[in-house]
Amino acid sequence: MPITLSPTSTQCTCIIIHGANVVMHSDEMDITFEDLQLLSQTIEESILFEEESSNICVLGLPSKNTLPTAYEEIPLRTYFARNGEEASMPYFRAKALYEWLDRTRFCPRCGYK
Repeated sequence: MPITLSPTSTQCTCIIIHGANVVMHSDEMDITFEDLQLLSQTIEESILFEEESSNICVLGLPSKNTLPTAYEEIPLRTYFARNGEEASMPYFRAKALYEWLDRTRFCPRCGYK
């Protein structure tokens, strides 16, 4: 489960997590890698990472930030109810990894920040 903190793969499933919500485009278009890069540069304390084994690129946003109007938030549970288990699993994985990265500031093996 290697996690890359500077993702380069543009062919992954792009996910934005904001608190307990999934962020989508207001016009229902898919989130793109460019969206991840743009928001990561404009929102402080965001965490952008990739997990190759799950083919996901994730931007985790602190819940205190406000999103641009081009995006809307959907509670993760609502997303699950609308889309089912298989489609929701990458989002649950993204949420879990973001929470872990956000709360674990130091490597448990070497202590590197």
